[in-house]
Amino acid sequence: GNAQVWCLDFGCVSKLDAAVQAADRELWWGLMDRDSERASDRFRMGLASAGLLARANSLASNAHRDWERALVEPFTNARFVWDGNYGKRLADTTQQALAHGGLTLPAPLLLLWRQRLGAAAVIGMLASPLDVRTELQALIGNGLKALR
Repeated sequence: GNAQVWCLDFGCVSKLDAAVQAADRELWWGLMDRDSERASDRFRMGLASAGLLARANSLASNAHRDWERALVEPFTNARFVWDGNYGKRLADTTQQALAHGGLTLPAPLLLLWRQRLGAAAVIGMLASPLDVRTELQALIGNGLKALR
């Protein structure tokens, strides 16, 4: 069937300024880009502009590559099943990339990523197939206007 799930966390509300929103959208546009080379460049430039990249040399680390693979995984298959294993992998690789020191979570992004990882765990409990690319594109577009 068709179901909608809404999650409200009234204890974690924060308004993100326009620059943080724009930088975060750039990350997701990079993940959705079908040209892998352009996607990689765009995603990594988004990391830097968002303030998430602590050290550029970390991009070549296994911890960082594993994290990028986990982030992009839902976008590689139109009927991705977002299950508990994926939610755990996303949380684990994020933790490993942060522990490696290549990524950082500045204050404006800390709550956002805490909510994002929490949502990944809740979505994982549903273990539902979904077309992540289509759903996200409906929310934020594909970024082509930003390139004009």
